[in-house]
Parts: sequence; C-alpha cells; structure tokens
Amino acid sequence: MLSEHISAFIVDCRAAGLTPKSIKWYENMLVTWKNWVGHRDWTDPNITREFIVDLQNRSMRYVDHPRHPSQPGPLSPFTVRGYVRAIKRFFNWLVQEEFLPDNPLKNLRMPQKPQRIPRAIEPDDFDKMLAAAQTKRDRAILLVLRDTGCRVSELCNMKVADLDLKHGIGLVRNGNLKRIAKQAGVTHRHNAHSLRHGFARDYLLNGGDLGSLSDILGHHDIETTRAYAVFLVEHLKALHQRHSPVARLERQARSTSRDALPIKKSAVASSGMKQPHMFFDRAGASW
Repeated sequence: MLSEHISAFIVDCRAAGLTPKSIKWYENMLVTWKNWVGHRDWTDPNITREFIVDLQNRSMRYVDHPRHPSQPGPLSPFTVRGYVRAIKRFFNWLVQEEFLPDNPLKNLRMPQKPQRIPRAIEPDDFDKMLAAAQTKRDRAILLVLRDTGCRVSELCNMKVADLDLKHGIGLVRNGNLKRIAKQAGVTHRHNAHSLRHGFARDYLLNGGDLGSLSDILGHHDIETTRAYAVFLVEHLKALHQRHSPVARLERQARSTSRDALPIKKSAVASSGMKQPHMFFDRAGASW
C-alpha cells in the first residue's frame, strides 16, 4: 500500500510541473524512508521519529548514492531536514487526496538547523567578472544568473524556444564561470550558486520580502527561503552600529579622548538608572 501511495504522489508531482530533479529528490527521500520502515506501521509518528534519529546517528554519507562514493561522517542537518520535509509533504498530500482522514505527522517537529550565512558572491567580484566577460554570451549568462537567481541546471536546460524577447526575458545555456573569474582576478566564492545567493541577498536588502523571494527562487517551502533572512539581521546589526545613539556618543568620545567616555557603565549603575537593553552586540561595546 505504501509503495502505491508513493508512486501516486510522484505522478502528482509530475502533473504539478515539478522539475525532474525535484521529483527525483522526493522519490529518493520517500523510498529510503519506506525501505527503512519495512513492515512496520508507516502511519505511526514514532516510527518516523525513530527514522530521524537513525539518520542523525549515521556514520556514513552518500550510501547508495548514484554519483558520490560513500564517505565516513554524519549526515548534515540540512539533509536530515530534507527527509523530514519530504515525508511531511507526502503525508499532507495523503490527507488532501483523502487516503488518510487525518495527518498523523501533524505534530512532527522539524529538526533544528545550524545558523549559517549563505555564501553569496560579493557585488564587486561580480562587477569584475562582468567586465572580464569577453563575449555577449558570457555576459548574458552572468546577468541572467545575477538578476533572476535561477539555478544553473535550470539555465543549462533552457532552449531558444524559451526566449521571450518581446517581454524582455532571455534565458541562455551554460558558460564557463571559472574562466571568467580567473580573468577578472576573483578569488572569493564565484560559482553559479553564489550568484543565486547574491541575488537573494540583494533582493531582500533592496526591500523584497521572503514570500515573493520564495516564489522567484522556486522553493516549495518558505522555510527553505528563511535561510536568507540572516542577511536582513546582519544588515540591521550594521545599521544599528552605525546609527544608534550610544554608538554616536562613543564616536564623539574617541574623537576627543580615548580615555574619556561621555557615558560609562559604572556611572549608569551608580545613578540607579536601568542599563540600556541592546538588541545587537557591537564590537568594543560593553553594555
């Protein structure tokens, strides 16, 4: 029964227009989970929780992977979260299609993920690469990646029939980013995915919202897009450090004397005033 449900879910993914890569991802995740469950009750949430714990405790990566050889080491938290996301979406579909009256995994929590900043290309490095591009084709590839945030696989699969010059949409095939980066003298992160990260970063910093960004990037779950919210936090920290009243007092103090601060922590404490609550820690500050 479970195998038939998974097959029907995959057919529905194809009918919904998901990319072949996304469909294969769902299939691999769900088949791995199904094989681990075996003859046990696959609707029991505790069985799936045991599966998650098993994933977290594994000591080998890329087991039975079609392209990567097996390697020692645990699965990344993002891989484990991917399994849980695929399983939860599958159960939501089962309820939607009325194969199940209720979702037994509705209370299943997503494992925590470590906070990390997506490694986006630096704007100056992109400008250098664009200047170093020697052909219109290379420039078009760079500009499309930079301004759309599309995946390199999506770009490579575009054909002439996908061009819509009337509406200003032009999608081209693959290019050699490494060659262009070398010519430009760029040594920092410069692959196609860093351009995608760079697009997401600048879209948010220029006033875009996570919801529309999720649609543009083709994320099926906005939780995936929330990883880019860290750029907003870092931007707010920088603005706070630049414009906060206490930061202004400190800059004034440094301009007159290194030893004399207009406001000292001890003075605030002795006056009986409450110490100010800082939302962001600033280098050199002691509050």
